[in-house]
Amino acid sequence: MQLTLRKLAPALVVVTLALAGCKTAPTKSPDAAATPDAGQQTTQPAAAASVDFYLAHQQPGPGLREITLPDGKLYLQEVPVLTRADLTDAAALVDRQGQNFVGLRFSEAGARKLTEISTKNVGNRLALVIDQELVAAPS
Repeated sequence: MQLTLRKLAPALVVVTLALAGCKTAPTKSPDAAATPDAGQQTTQPAAAASVDFYLAHQQPGPGLREITLPDGKLYLQEVPVLTRADLTDAAALVDRQGQNFVGLRFSEAGARKLTEISTKNVGNRLALVIDQELVAAPS
């Protein structure tokens, strides 16, 4: 799998891991499949983006893959520590200073995983990868 650095538009995108109120958000269930009338076209929903979080290190090591960045390199573990299944919601937001960011809400299980991962990996980064593109790697 080849990762690339997602080119961010003029607006700075900051990933905020919104942990306040990490209770499971209500999920919308798709309506029961309706049988279309003859002659009606049906549309398929767009495929959901893959969302994965990897532990990232500053130094190379066994089991790590190298990602080249404009200002250096990061070394990501091969297996994600969190995935889309650990999220309940993601939304594009704007802070009071007008900066864009993405707010993420984790499921209760995902929030527990994130807490455990963060506690055990102080000083390392958590890389957010969407559709095989590195979006952010906050520490």
